[in-house]
Amino acid sequence: MTTNWAGLGWVGLFINKTVTSHNLLPVVPFHFRIFSHITGDTNHQSPSAKVCCFSNMDPPQPGPPAAAPKSSVTLIGQLRNLDTTVSRQLHSLTQPVLPSSLLLLLELSADFRLFFPISLSLLLSPSLLRPFLPPLLLGLLLDLALIGLVKILFRRPRPPHNHTHSMKVAVSVDHFSFPSGHASRVCFVASLAHLSAAAIRQDHHEGSKAVNFVLLVVWVWAVLISVSRVLLGRHFVSDVFVGACLGVLEAVVAFRFLKF
Repeated sequence: MTTNWAGLGWVGLFINKTVTSHNLLPVVPFHFRIFSHITGDTNHQSPSAKVCCFSNMDPPQPGPPAAAPKSSVTLIGQLRNLDTTVSRQLHSLTQPVLPSSLLLLLELSADFRLFFPISLSLLLSPSLLRPFLPPLLLGLLLDLALIGLVKILFRRPRPPHNHTHSMKVAVSVDHFSFPSGHASRVCFVASLAHLSAAAIRQDHHEGSKAVNFVLLVVWVWAVLISVSRVLLGRHFVSDVFVGACLGVLEAVVAFRFLKF
């Protein structure tokens, strides 16, 4: 069966004029209506109208960015902010009062580069201190390795109020703040001396007063060094606290397992 295209064209022209004269449909080219009738396209838009329609459409706009969830301040964040604030205030309050030369002298007295050779020289001391020396020397080396490892793992920068020009950094790991190596070192020495004092008193009753005096001096020295790390601006309070705890733990390990 063949389609009579001419007849369809005249029919389409007649229908188009009739419909438009009665305002039943908008004016559309009759040839497209006939095309729509043949192809079954009921969208009633010419190809040019379709192209125009799509070309005039605004490109899809990205939706509003998803609102970031309100991150509640965690307990760790609160403690860190408190740590920073307290450390800065302690440094600011005592800076005009305490001479920096005194704080630097305390820092030097517990520096490993000075303290370890002095500890080695105790090998020439009387036999009273001989049982104390192996755990002391080995514990100092243990402290050096452990503190360096923790600093590399955490990589916490030193306080912003720290005067770096007065620091004599031996190795790059000293640029990190957590934990305090000075606090761990002096607390290790004081704790080890405290643990060893009982054995020394048992073996040398006559020297118990001297042992008590030395023990008191060592503990005062350890506390002054630890506090001075915050006052000097080298560390945060948490650095000193964790360093001191590590020092005590190292002393227990050295006293129990590193005696010869």
